[in-house]
Amino acid sequence: MPKTKISEYSATNSSNTDIEGINIDEGCPPSSINNAIRELMVHLKEFQTGASGDAFTFAGGTLMSGTNTISGAAVISGNINSSGTTNTFSGGNIFSGTNTFSGTNVFSSDVTLNAQKDLRFADSDSSNWVAFQAPATVSSNVTWTLPAADGTSNQALVTNGSGTLSWATASASPGGSNTQLQYNNAGAFGGISGVTSDGTRITASTTIGVGGATPSTSGSGITFPATASASSDANTLDDYEEGTFTPDVNIGGATTGITYTGRAGKYTKIGNLVYVSLGVVLSSKGALSGDITIAGLPFASANTDYREPYWRGTSNNFADFSATVTSSATTLLVRNPTTTANITNTTLANNSVLFVNGCYQI
Repeated sequence: MPKTKISEYSATNSSNTDIEGINIDEGCPPSSINNAIRELMVHLKEFQTGASGDAFTFAGGTLMSGTNTISGAAVISGNINSSGTTNTFSGGNIFSGTNTFSGTNVFSSDVTLNAQKDLRFADSDSSNWVAFQAPATVSSNVTWTLPAADGTSNQALVTNGSGTLSWATASASPGGSNTQLQYNNAGAFGGISGVTSDGTRITASTTIGVGGATPSTSGSGITFPATASASSDANTLDDYEEGTFTPDVNIGGATTGITYTGRAGKYTKIGNLVYVSLGVVLSSKGALSGDITIAGLPFASANTDYREPYWRGTSNNFADFSATVTSSATTLLVRNPTTTANITNTTLANNSVLFVNGCYQI
């Protein structure tokens, strides 16, 4: 088979017996040598220009100091030290050594950095660098096309999902309707339908839970936990509660024989203040004797060295009375508002009706 290009030459000299079919074996005529040299020059020129299609392999340390053009598929496995002014690499070239290109270098074909090798950008004295690197595993080839011009201040690169990048102002699409407050809805923005804002005020059309409380499903307002989580800040409302309780009339500290036609109590607790309204209708006061007290307040009073302010009380069979809350207790002491003496069983009738209103600190 005639040898038509350099890549077909053999590294064994005895195997090189022709060039382009011209006999250059031992004993060939002198004219063959003349013609063979001419064909060899053609092969060298074609190799230089890339017309032969041969890949050029640099296996040693390669020094390129002029204006260099490598247009074939060159394999350069040694170290390159390029001081040329302009180097043009237009073929599919493979560089596997530690290569230094100090001239103006033009790659007109794709450049591939194998095995997660870095694309490094050195600082002014080349002592340190920053780099881009591919991930450890790429399931399929991806090409990102950069935008044609710079963006404006504070813009970021975004993708269209097909590899085309562009500059865009960073933003997020809000969830819900206009004016609704936003929250993290499984990694996306969601709108709270019951909480809106005009940019100055916040409006809640539903119940808001604080302190870990579950918001009420009816009406609108603020839901506090069943057990108050007290704040050390004197200006913080940390509890609110409404409820009912059952008052108990005591005579001399006992309830034996006391019966009722009806009795009820309501309270509203705001912070550490409890507002109470209660009513008791007796059917029998029993045979007990002693001071009259009303027990069963919903919360124990504060441990203070003074008694709470007088409460207002009315009765159907004796003069209006007052009541004070016993310290650290849930008991009211019924008293004469004028003399401040305790009211006893002798004043109380079997059908007495007692109504009391007041507040105390807990």
